Amino acid sequence: MSEGEQTDSLAAVVLAAGLSKRMKSRTIKVLHPLCGKPAVLHLLASLQEAGFRRVILVVGHQREEVERVVGSRAEYVVQEELLGTGDAVRRAVPVLPPEGTVLVTYGDTVLYRAETFRQLVAFHLQTGASATLLSAELVDPTGYGRIVRDENGAFRKIVEERDALPAEKAIREINTGTYCFHVPDLVAALAEISPGNAQGEYYLTDTLGWLSARGRRVEVLPLADPEEALGFNDRVQLALAERVLRDRIRRRWMAAGVTLVDPAAIYIDPEVEIGPDTIIEPGSWLVGKTHVGAGCHLGPWVYLEDARIADGSRLAFCRCLGEGPAEALIEKVR
Repeated sequence: MSEGEQTDSLAAVVLAAGLSKRMKSRTIKVLHPLCGKPAVLHLLASLQEAGFRRVILVVGHQREEVERVVGSRAEYVVQEELLGTGDAVRRAVPVLPPEGTVLVTYGDTVLYRAETFRQLVAFHLQTGASATLLSAELVDPTGYGRIVRDENGAFRKIVEERDALPAEKAIREINTGTYCFHVPDLVAALAEISPGNAQGEYYLTDTLGWLSARGRRVEVLPLADPEEALGFNDRVQLALAERVLRDRIRRRWMAAGVTLVDPAAIYIDPEVEIGPDTIIEPGSWLVGKTHVGAGCHLGPWVYLEDARIADGSRLAFCRCLGEGPAEALIEKVR
């Protein structure tokens, strides 16, 4: 995204009003911890890195807690009654840039990279589309809305799984739930959709069919890495998202000159800093804002939380909490 596009004519809407029933939790899913911080903060960090100056969070259930955690990272609109994704986006319309571009995504899609958001916006603006959606091709598309194309391969509509015919359920290209819209076209389409579906809800996806049927341009941008589109609705999917994020962190540090002896058995939070030529052995946890100097040897079985470890340190079978000289903070655990 170029500097010229980072203006008040560009905004992101994040849908985070749901009840999260399948999590079987008192905590709304976007606030569940993921790699050491609430899940939604990973998404907001990617949007910020991508250049979005305005992020509008649609909140409902536990909105006071969401606002407390997110703070000034976003603006807020409230969906009092859960009437579907189309209704949720409609709540944000009064604060959208009237002639601008808006990206819409779900609060639990925490795996998107900033570059993906930049590519989506750039593609949308270059094509001059009324709407652009991210798609992904999955081996097992069960549970996702399918993208239906016409005989020329152009977008025709999205059909939700519960409303799909057998032939439509066989389609493997799915809607990721992330879109870009030209705001005036989005507003016009939202005014026309109705809750005539199995759920009795206003589907945001119906705006795409409405626009396409009236000759407006609707584009599809396939994701290079379908894994980015994975959200989470239960604890199993949350664990998968954690695995993906932690693996990215480990790969980043190995590329930066850090040796991880058994990567899958080492846990590093997003805000940790590690100097080059450090070796980390299995069973090690580096959490919070821990800073590790260069040429260190950590592990096995080291737990560091918000710690500062000097260059050349050697730690094993211990935990170190807080800042200050490591020698004064280390507690032997064996």
